[in-house]
Amino acid sequence: MIKTLMGSIRDYMKVTIATPLLVLGEVICQMMIPFITADMIDAIKDGTAVTEMLPTAGLLVLIALTSLAFGAAAGITCSHASCGFAKNLRRDLFYKIQTFSFANIDEFSSSSLVTRLTTDINNVQQAFMMLIRIAVRSPLVLVFAFTMAYAMGGSVAMVYLVIIPLLGFGLFFIIYKVRPIFTRVFRKYDALNESVEENVTGMRVVKSYVRQDYEKEKFATAARDVQMDFTRAEKLLAFNNPMMNICVNGAFVVIIYLGSKLIITSQVTLFDVGQLSSIFTYGFQILMSLMQLSMIFVMVTMADESAHRITEVLAAEPTIANPTEPVHEVADGSIDFDHVSFKYSEHARRQALDDIDLHIKSGETIGIIGGGQLGRMMALSARYMGFRVGVLDPTPNCPTGQVADFQITAEYDDKTAIHDLAVQSDVLTYEFENVDAGAIDEVRGITATPQGTDLLRVTQHRVREKQFINDHGTATAPWRAVNNFDELDAALGDIHYPAVLKTVSGGYDGHGQLVLRSDADLEKIRSRSDRGGGFPPSILEGFVDFAFEASILVSGNGKDFVTFPIVRNEHRNNILHMTIAPAEVSEHVAREAHELAIRLAKGFELAGTLAIELFITKDDQVIVNELAPRPHNSGHYTIEACSMDQFDAHIRGIAGWPMPKPKLLSPAVMVNVLGQHVEPTRALIATHPEWNVHDYGKAEVRHDRKMGHITVLTGDPAKTVADLEATGCWDDLKKKA
Repeated sequence: MIKTLMGSIRDYMKVTIATPLLVLGEVICQMMIPFITADMIDAIKDGTAVTEMLPTAGLLVLIALTSLAFGAAAGITCSHASCGFAKNLRRDLFYKIQTFSFANIDEFSSSSLVTRLTTDINNVQQAFMMLIRIAVRSPLVLVFAFTMAYAMGGSVAMVYLVIIPLLGFGLFFIIYKVRPIFTRVFRKYDALNESVEENVTGMRVVKSYVRQDYEKEKFATAARDVQMDFTRAEKLLAFNNPMMNICVNGAFVVIIYLGSKLIITSQVTLFDVGQLSSIFTYGFQILMSLMQLSMIFVMVTMADESAHRITEVLAAEPTIANPTEPVHEVADGSIDFDHVSFKYSEHARRQALDDIDLHIKSGETIGIIGGGQLGRMMALSARYMGFRVGVLDPTPNCPTGQVADFQITAEYDDKTAIHDLAVQSDVLTYEFENVDAGAIDEVRGITATPQGTDLLRVTQHRVREKQFINDHGTATAPWRAVNNFDELDAALGDIHYPAVLKTVSGGYDGHGQLVLRSDADLEKIRSRSDRGGGFPPSILEGFVDFAFEASILVSGNGKDFVTFPIVRNEHRNNILHMTIAPAEVSEHVAREAHELAIRLAKGFELAGTLAIELFITKDDQVIVNELAPRPHNSGHYTIEACSMDQFDAHIRGIAGWPMPKPKLLSPAVMVNVLGQHVEPTRALIATHPEWNVHDYGKAEVRHDRKMGHITVLTGDPAKTVADLEATGCWDDLKKKA
């Protein structure tokens, strides 16, 4: 143990060695002072003139100053040595922990490792400081003081020889009783820190399940355990000072008696007043040395357990280590798992991986169901990352097909075509939510589908979507599931006008939605039904008195999740017109949006990008409107404005790559270019170099069809919005808004 700990002294070895040497000089000087003082007292008693004593007095002052210099220097070197030792020890311990496997972490527990890095190292540092200074000084003073006292007082000084073993026995007994208590205390410190760590890191879970009282009681129990053991230890240590005072004061009484008697009986021929004074001085020095030694024993007792705990970590061998000749270069980046089984601990009941076969080839193919603009931008990101791209879409030479390696031309619900795409792909994804989840389930044994189908099934059905959002502690507009007019009437009785009636599936950009503001609107629906329109399964949502609409994107790889900034959206004719990034919101709103996005992502174990459409109320409430299990129109600004765009994040997520936190590089305004805006915007491109123009490559230009978008990086979003609107390209939307 000592050898292991000494290895952390390293570059502080010189000051460590210098400290005891300086202490030795200090002690020698201090021991000379009472000896010289005794001669001066005897000289004064004999009537020696002051002038004759001046050389002795000068020598006494010089020795005192020298002792002071040695002591100050020892204090400085001791501080450097102990702080440097603690720094190195903390570094060694931290670096060692970085090599640990999960099994090693579980063996010690993360809270215990934190305690060892903080409390235990502080204890060892304090003990080290005492050992190189006080633990050197006290024995030296004890030996020198007794030697000088014996030289001055002879048999009188033997009294000190009696009390030393008595005190030693008492100290040993106290330490014997206290050490097991300190051993328990540090284990209970681990439990206390574990309680704190679990509560702080899992605070959202605690609050979600209203477990604050339970956690308070758990913490209080751990704190009481620590308090009780420390109290027991301190009660035992409290005997130290009384025991020492009794022994030392008893010794002084005996010395006064014996010394006075010897002075009187010998007529100062054998013993003089100066000698008695010196013996008292040396006695006080012995007393102080014994008291310091008792402090050292207490500190070392505590530090001994801490030192064992630290060396346990330093001596631990990682259960997973690099081979002696590790591979530094990978030829092609392919990954092969052949019958791999794994568990995090030897004591774990179940395998985390059990007989897994996985083969991922370098440059694998990503298959995209859907060939629109979102798929196109996904494909471009995938191509940049070195993936091949295949797409399934019914339109020949669709926007995604123009940039893909191959296209399967078929309908989205063609199971044979989906099977063919899966066979040719290593990873399967989709660009819109209206995909046949059952068809994807059928090919999950052929290719990887990191997004799964749970996310699809939730977002394809508005009732399930609302329920999922609410179940994960997030607010929505008031809603009711309605399947007939009776249920609709009952729902209106709860929600009231105005409200929005939406089909539970199939809606997009306002399709499948009807606004109900009065009974007249309700009668129109009844009339349509009477004419054979039917009543599809629907959901009734209450209106939210919002200040503005917003959205936030969250991306993940199944375990790690990151968010993009919250943005402000403006819709016209139920189609997104403009996005302003970032939205001017309070810190509370930004934090709430981020937290709810992470909650929902964790709930889905999200792989890829999820868009969350929001309402921001006038009193800064954040309400979720809808979810989109894919990149989103409002996230197009990220291509130019962020360090990682939403399509890059989506591809990284489904590929299982690490997820860096995206950074907003510049505020931006994104505006959609619909079919009627193509000609006017193209006519102005040459005069607007600030426009970042994106054309989706769609063959047919139609009214209200998304044909592209324009993004402008800006330092003044409000002015940029005004400038864009002033071009007149989007005046038709103003008229219909």
